[in-house]
Amino acid sequence: MNRILFSLLGLCALPVMAENVNIYVHGNVVVMPCKVENTSYNVELGKINRWNYRNPAQSPWVDFSIKLIDCPISTKSAKFSVNGTADATDNNYFVNTGSSTNSLLHLAQKSNKATIKNGSTVDMAINSTTKSAEIPLSARMISLQPMFTPGDFKSHLEFSLTYQ
Repeated sequence: MNRILFSLLGLCALPVMAENVNIYVHGNVVVMPCKVENTSYNVELGKINRWNYRNPAQSPWVDFSIKLIDCPISTKSAKFSVNGTADATDNNYFVNTGSSTNSLLHLAQKSNKATIKNGSTVDMAINSTTKSAEIPLSARMISLQPMFTPGDFKSHLEFSLTYQ
């Protein structure tokens, strides 16, 4: 029995191997911005009879909105900036890249039809109850010449949003 006990004690005396392992955990706490309801908007100005619009040549307004949803509680307002190619003659309007000539894009705030030109910013409050906001806009075709010419109308704008 002494021999068995002595043998077991010898096993306990074997060196135990251990190694330290480092675990690093990191993250980043941020305030996520509001979500834009749609990432792309197509505003259809429709067919415009050029004979109905002469000096000044302006098509009817078409209303649309950019909607912000799921805004964080801490976000109180948003500022959106408009970027596009301004007309070389009158920077209040945006160029048409379609085949219709003498036609420009006129972008405005829906409520008062105040012109929004390239580089303009519009401030808006975030509704604290719904955590959302809406930017109501209007667009139309306009001509600085006596009349539009037939063809398609295309204009591309980009909006960037800053949250406060």
